[in-house]
Amino acid sequence: MEKKIKVFIVEDDILYQKNLAKKLEGLDLDTKCFSSGEDCIHELLETPEIIILDFNLNSQENKSFNGLKVLQEVKRIAPNTYVIMLSANDSLDIAVESIKEGCYDYITKNETAFVRLDAKITAIKHLIEIKQALAKSKFASKLRVGIIVAFLFAYFIIKLFFK
Repeated sequence: MEKKIKVFIVEDDILYQKNLAKKLEGLDLDTKCFSSGEDCIHELLETPEIIILDFNLNSQENKSFNGLKVLQEVKRIAPNTYVIMLSANDSLDIAVESIKEGCYDYITKNETAFVRLDAKITAIKHLIEIKQALAKSKFASKLRVGIIVAFLFAYFIIKLFFK
């Protein structure tokens, strides 16, 4: 059985968070929800492949990290994690800054957000599969080279001692 892709949802609007988690159920993902960026950062040792991150994370507490600060911390701690910013803020400047900081994509919360998010997650799943296949291929190549080297070594040892 293949391991499910782990997705963290970081959204301070609990109703939207639960709705998003429900929508993602059909994609066969292992989801975990957080109401703050700080909680997400503390759980990064669980190594999620994808984080869906709201930009405005201060509805619970004004001192909370915003999505950009969380993104910076995620990229510092877990640089290979794909982060998708999902926000009601449609500012082009924020979207560009997010991409510059390493965000995979910036999706504005609107009527097409779930469709776009589904497409992005599917694309990331394919990227992960390709990376895994490539890693297996590299391992197999190294293994073949190792076997050839061992065979040649054994051949020369036999030739040396059995002249």
